[in-house]
Amino acid sequence: MKSDGNLKKKIEDYLWIILGSVVTAGAINIFLVPYKIAPGGVTGIATVIFYLIKEYLPVGTIMLILNIPL
Repeated sequence: MKSDGNLKKKIEDYLWIILGSVVTAGAINIFLVPYKIAPGGVTGIATVIFYLIKEYLPVGTIMLILNIPL
């Protein structure tokens, strides 16, 4: 019984992580990129690079490339 409750908790945690990721991605694509807002961190650096390379790669791809070495 104990492992069943633990499994439900893990599934719930993963669902919250997925929901948070979807909300973050939506906020980046709805608010930050169209209005050319560059926040701090990797997202801001990716947004600046996105506009410097004339929108050749999507912001998400640039963020992935910048996060791989980390």
